[in-house]
Amino acid sequence: MHLHLSGKVYVMPLVLLLMLLLTASVADLRVASSTGQQAPSPAPELIKLNQELIDALARGDTTVADRIYANEFVRITTKGEVLTKAQVLSSLKAPKGGVKITFESKDIQVFDYGHAAVLVYLSIRHTDDNGQKSDFLYRVTDTFVRRDGRWQKAISAGTPVQQSSP
Repeated sequence: MHLHLSGKVYVMPLVLLLMLLLTASVADLRVASSTGQQAPSPAPELIKLNQELIDALARGDTTVADRIYANEFVRITTKGEVLTKAQVLSSLKAPKGGVKITFESKDIQVFDYGHAAVLVYLSIRHTDDNGQKSDFLYRVTDTFVRRDGRWQKAISAGTPVQQSSP
């Protein structure tokens, strides 16, 4: 970076700028871990919580979903619609007789940002409708926030994945 003042050129070394950024990052890490040890990854907890939620969704269980969704939760549907927590909860229903729905999550990546985390994964909805089996695949991005010592899902978006022919 060059700064021109009164015809003189002053050079601010890039190294100094990088050191300032690194110092800020290390300070953030120290705040997160006052014991001198790095805080454990929230990944296992979030993966387990997300599985609890999707199992509840498959059953139409609004009690579990209400607890895990943040009050301001929004879902971006595969059609691009934005649904509020109230809309999602009111749409939850137990599958009709003879229908079994399960969800499988694969290729889960967790990005930890301290009081927020993002899960990116492949979700497969397996449906067995009285012997008629089908799968629906979609790539999901979920944002969780940590409040009062617990994680809540704040935003969820899904994009359909085209299945390749066997």
